[in-house]
Amino acid sequence: MPLPNLKDASLQKSFALPNGVASTVSAAIQVNAAGYEFTANAELLIEAPALTTARLPDGQTVSYALEQSVDEAFTSPVPLYGTLFTQTGAGGIGALAASDRVRLPSDVLPWVRLKATKTGAANASGASATLSLVF
Repeated sequence: MPLPNLKDASLQKSFALPNGVASTVSAAIQVNAAGYEFTANAELLIEAPALTTARLPDGQTVSYALEQSVDEAFTSPVPLYGTLFTQTGAGGIGALAASDRVRLPSDVLPWVRLKATKTGAANASGASATLSLVF
């Protein structure tokens, strides 16, 4: 069975990466209704940009994780998947673009978002990561 590749622009959320030691998050995507089992043939696609040494010097990292919540405001976020992947500045070239796909579990909470956490003082906010629900 081929990988899902159909995208809906309203289910694609881009957001700026952190400036310095910080975390930023995407807007939330509603994937389920409270109290229902998720059964759609869909995946979350996580895309991180290539980062120059100005944005991610040697030894600094940006890690990507998924969170879920019962509400769009994420008043009590719950990890959906731990760190999916980490970009590490190395070799004086920054970091290559990276991506990952994950299936949603049947018991996923109604709302999901992507969280990027950066180490080091460099400013990566001129670059954006994207979370998409693909069918």
